[in-house]
Amino acid sequence: MLLIALASAPARAERVDDLCRSLTTDPSWRVRLQAAVVLGKLRDARSVPSLLRALGDENETVRGLSAQVLGDLGDAQAISALQRARKSDSSSFVRDKAQAALAKLHPDTLALARPAPSSSSALHVEVGGIGMKSRTQQTGELTARLREYIIRELSRTPGLTLEGKPLSGFLIDSSITNVSRRQTDQWIEITCEVSFVVGRLPSKAMVMMTSGGATVQAPRMGLRPDREKALQFDALEGAVQGAHQNLLAYLKTQHPM
Repeated sequence: MLLIALASAPARAERVDDLCRSLTTDPSWRVRLQAAVVLGKLRDARSVPSLLRALGDENETVRGLSAQVLGDLGDAQAISALQRARKSDSSSFVRDKAQAALAKLHPDTLALARPAPSSSSALHVEVGGIGMKSRTQQTGELTARLREYIIRELSRTPGLTLEGKPLSGFLIDSSITNVSRRQTDQWIEITCEVSFVVGRLPSKAMVMMTSGGATVQAPRMGLRPDREKALQFDALEGAVQGAHQNLLAYLKTQHPM
């Protein structure tokens, strides 16, 4: 479960420090991965040194996502480290993420990019049914956002394609399993959880299930109803990112990416 806090400057700084410690010292790769996801959401330059250290993490998914976040942060000091990762990391997933990050930081590196996989060599994925466990007034909006976020994550992942209708690949059905609200004296917390059910094409036989979750916090005082609605979308986006990383860990065992 991810925790994304939207708070005052001192509270935010403390949160960033906690996430950086988790990213570089926690013994669980899943916790380190979640820390990288949330740091990417916060986009705070103070996380750059920890993200650079995470490029040497023992887990390739943590390394790859850290490279992606460094590209999103746009900090030029990351260029040399990302260039090393692009050239020498043992994982093609990390190399692709580093190259994509470099393209954002330094357009000249596009000339050095490895050719993108063609649709014939990339692993085909399809987004299937979208559901929601409990009905609310915002069911339509939330499920539409769920589909949007899933397609976005899949379409920007090297080695995957949503194009065409090949005979083989994977079908991803998804559902929002929980949207909840918690209120304290100072905070409003919105929690969202999603599940992915993955089937192999063309049979659609289920091969794995995974999930992701995120909690978003905002100060209760002065929080407008429209902002609370935006918090739901933020929590949903974080949940999809967590489930997507779990999905990639499985897909990489089935196909070189």
